[in-house]
Amino acid sequence: MHRPTSVCAIALSATLLVSGWWMVSAGAPNSYAFVNLAALIAGLVLAFAIARVPAKAALPAPAVLGALALASGPSIDGVHRWVALGGLSIHATMLAGPCFAVAFQRIGGWPASLAAVAFATVTAFQPDFGMALALTCGIAVALVVQRDLPTLAAFACAALATVWTAWRGDPLSAVPFVEGVVQRMASEHSAAALISLALLALATAAPALLREGRQAGGLAFAGYSVGLVGASLIGPFPAPLVGYGAAPILGYCLALGLLIRPPSATER
Repeated sequence: MHRPTSVCAIALSATLLVSGWWMVSAGAPNSYAFVNLAALIAGLVLAFAIARVPAKAALPAPAVLGALALASGPSIDGVHRWVALGGLSIHATMLAGPCFAVAFQRIGGWPASLAAVAFATVTAFQPDFGMALALTCGIAVALVVQRDLPTLAAFACAALATVWTAWRGDPLSAVPFVEGVVQRMASEHSAAALISLALLALATAAPALLREGRQAGGLAFAGYSVGLVGASLIGPFPAPLVGYGAAPILGYCLALGLLIRPPSATER
């Protein structure tokens, strides 16, 4: 693995180890920590595989998986965000979202913009304010780097989806150790909780420090991650990396896989 992306992987691993310790000590089932660690191992293996895949292949993934969740995935109180994978229900767009953020920045133009519109439309129908906000933040960073009409159009659609999902509200109640995790950690002042929060901040920001042609994609990924963490602070949305859930862990690793390889001649 490329050295700067190795720093991201180390930050991710440390976050999961310490937050897993915190979860178990706070009363969560041991299986929560084991599932997160299993997702980390599987994700790091998949990262090397996806490094060989062109970035453009990641563009339709969130819309396709999100549409699959809408059509045939499990539903809770009219919310359709998950696809069945083995014995787990995986948050579809959270799995594919990080790769999309990197691919959007690398591909650019109207193909990336149309894929973002499809992604935003899926979040509006699910509905999923957290993913809509993450998408908006990722594209906002891309817009700062690349000021063009397709990126602006994508940002406008993502922002509209964010406003729409915020207005609709979220009918789901917070699940312990999945949502409200950052707030609980901040209120506890235990060593494990505070270290977990510091490591979460590091893992979120680390992709923005990438260089050698990877900076723009890393910045978009970091912007997306900031939106995801922000959503978990605003409402009952999953806390990435420090809470129970395989999808954000796998998604983070897959995005690192795209970032292992610098942009090709047809990418930016």
